[in-house]
Amino acid sequence: MLALETQHSLEHLHNRLRRDIQHFTVMDEFSGAELRFPLEKQGLAVDIEQKQPWQQVIPFLADGRSHTDDFLAQPPDTLRMDWVYGFNGHAGKHHVHYSNMGEVLYPAASFVIVFNIGDTSQKYYAGHIDIVTCLKLRRFDSGDTVVASGELGMRPAIHVWSPKSMETLSVLRGFHRNGIIQLDFSPNGEQLVSLGMDPYHSVAIYDWASQQRVFSARSSCSPCNDIRYLTEHSIACCADRQVVFWQKSEMYPVWKRTRGLFPRDQPQEVFAIAAIDNYVVTGGAAGYIQIWEGRNCVRSIKGHAGLVTVLYVFNSVNGPVLFSGCTAGKIQTWNQK
Repeated sequence: MLALETQHSLEHLHNRLRRDIQHFTVMDEFSGAELRFPLEKQGLAVDIEQKQPWQQVIPFLADGRSHTDDFLAQPPDTLRMDWVYGFNGHAGKHHVHYSNMGEVLYPAASFVIVFNIGDTSQKYYAGHIDIVTCLKLRRFDSGDTVVASGELGMRPAIHVWSPKSMETLSVLRGFHRNGIIQLDFSPNGEQLVSLGMDPYHSVAIYDWASQQRVFSARSSCSPCNDIRYLTEHSIACCADRQVVFWQKSEMYPVWKRTRGLFPRDQPQEVFAIAAIDNYVVTGGAAGYIQIWEGRNCVRSIKGHAGLVTVLYVFNSVNGPVLFSGCTAGKIQTWNQK
C-alpha cells in the first residue's frame, strides 16, 4: 500500500514538474502562439507573474489563422485624404512658395501641400516615400510653374512636378545618399542643382527634363547649409566657415571649383547665399551680411542680432530687393546701395 502511494506521489510530482517546464516555456515572450493555445485549453498555461502590456497582447494576436485569399484581400471601402496638418519646418529651409495661381506650397511629412487661400482647400502631391526635406519652385514666363522636391532616404529621389495638374514630370534618383539638403533651378529653368546629405555633401547638376546628370562633385566634409545658381555658368555652396564656387566658361565647358576668400581672421559659418546683379551675398553666424565680388568677400554689414539663415531676392519694378531673416525673428529689406 505504501509502495502504491509513493508511486502515485512520484507520478504526480513528475506531471507537476513537466507542467511547470511547459508553463515557463510558453510564458517566454519569444515563444509563439502555437504552443500556448493547446496548453491554455488544458488549463496549464496560466500567467502567475506580471507581464508588460505588449507581452500580454502579442501572443493573443497570432491565432494561427491560415493566410487565405479572403484574409489578404483589400477591404471593400477606401479612404480619402481630407486634410493634412503640420509643416516640415525642422527638415530644412526655403521651402514655402507661392505659385503663379497664388497658391501656397509647403511640405508636410511625405506630402507637398498645395493650399488654396481663397477657398481654403488643399491638394496633395504624394509621390514621395519619405519626409520631404526641400522644395524649390520655378515660374516661367508662359505662366506655368514647375516644382522640384527632395526627400530623405538611403537612395533619395528628386521629383519634378506640376502644381497645376499634380503630375510628375521627372524623377531623379541614384546619385545622392541619405537625403537632399537643398535644390535650386538655373536661371533659364532647364537645369537643377542638388546638395546631398552624404558625408561629402555631394553636388549634382541635372538636365531634369531628360533625367540626365551633367555634373557631380564633392563640396565639403563640413555641414553644408545652402546652394544657389548665381548665373547660368556659376554655382555657390556655403558651409561651415567656407564658401565654394563652381564656374565654367563657354570656351572651356568644364566646371571649375574655387574656394571663397574671407578677410584675414574673419571667417565665420555661413547659413544662406543669394545673388543680386553682379554680387553674391551671404548670411553669417554673427548677424553679418557679407558681399562678395568674384570669390573675395569685400564687405561685411552688421544687419541682425541673430544668425542670418534666410536670404531671398525679389525682382521688383524698381530693381531687385534683398530680404534677410535671422533667428531673432526679424526680417529686413536691402537695396543695391
